[in-house]
Amino acid sequence: MIGMVRWRWAPLLQAVTSALFVGAACWLAAPFDAGQWALAIAGVLIVWPLFEWAVHRVLLHGATPAHHHTHHVDPQGDLSVMPPMIETVLLLVFAAMVAALGWRGGAALFAGFAFGYGLYNDVHWCLHAGYWPRGRGFDAVARRHAVHHGGADVNYNVLLPVGDWLFGTYRSAAS
Repeated sequence: MIGMVRWRWAPLLQAVTSALFVGAACWLAAPFDAGQWALAIAGVLIVWPLFEWAVHRVLLHGATPAHHHTHHVDPQGDLSVMPPMIETVLLLVFAAMVAALGWRGGAALFAGFAFGYGLYNDVHWCLHAGYWPRGRGFDAVARRHAVHHGGADVNYNVLLPVGDWLFGTYRSAAS
């Protein structure tokens, strides 16, 4: 019963949390100029995918594989990480970005990063819950993720395989 409660509500809570983090970061970075937009876009397209790859490959498949193994054994089981773990990690990432780039720059980069996390969270949940839409581009993401769940040490990124391309762990579904 507890697992079922986590399954139903944690992904929704994580989606709301990421939206609140994006909104707060945009407010802190405002007004957005070209530099802030560039940082936000880099947060979505580069920083988030590299962070996702590192956490998935190094932590979940390296340092703590037993916990993550449960997800691979039962991909439609409990996908959530209970609060406040995600919120704590997001706050630490935010603090690091602000320390490195100042309030406006750090907040802009974090807005993109948090948006990337929210997108990842929704896509990963939809893939495993069976709510993923059909279509050529969507099917390619699902097939690539299925290769990872098939036991191969590849495809650690879910949506945008930047880390997989850079670190040689990308494998197309056709391979």
